[in-house]
Amino acid sequence: SLVGSEMCIRDRHKLYDMIQQVPESEEQSLIEVQSFFKNKIVAVPFVDPKPNAQNTNYKFKYLKPDVSLVGSFALKTGIHQPQGSSIDILLTMPTELFSKKDFLNFRCLHKRSVYLGWLTHHLSILFQKEKIDTFLKLEYEYFNNDTLLPILKIFCENPSNNTTTDNDYNFYKTKFSINLIIGFPEKVFESKKLLPHKNCIRVAQDDPKADPSTLSATPLYNFSVLSS
Repeated sequence: SLVGSEMCIRDRHKLYDMIQQVPESEEQSLIEVQSFFKNKIVAVPFVDPKPNAQNTNYKFKYLKPDVSLVGSFALKTGIHQPQGSSIDILLTMPTELFSKKDFLNFRCLHKRSVYLGWLTHHLSILFQKEKIDTFLKLEYEYFNNDTLLPILKIFCENPSNNTTTDNDYNFYKTKFSINLIIGFPEKVFESKKLLPHKNCIRVAQDDPKADPSTLSATPLYNFSVLSS
């Protein structure tokens, strides 16, 4: 409906402003990341296998993303779903957060997990500050059931009374939810290194001097990185 669309536009503008308020972070080791999130309500949604602090020497950092509306809602081609539809918003991580070899061994996926955790933690604080956390909820999900792609879903909880339904940012009646998808910058990795027949996961028992072309292919992992 027209009213529902207007509510969604207003909510997206509010959300965009809040994303811009998320503070940037200093470069952190995995140990420092784990220390920061210890005893926090929000956890880092690491994909498996989770990184090990003893052998993880790359750093993690949060810088402001490029924000864009994507998917069927942006293209005005979405089909109404009786159980509710979703709006996909892409947050592209800045290029300077990656090294050219981060496509290997889940490194870019773990950097994205920390990035998403930092974003979620600070959005939850902003929601409380704006007093919209009583009806707006944050929840991790896997996009299209891809366990390598955790996202943040924002939705309105079914109100138990009428005190929150009057809020301008309560879109429960529209049955919409918002997916915040964290993406990688275009061409940050060489696409030829992520072709289906390439190996991008080197396990401990692999000979470090071995020719990568002789190792088993990792097509699903490669596709997940490339499509992101």
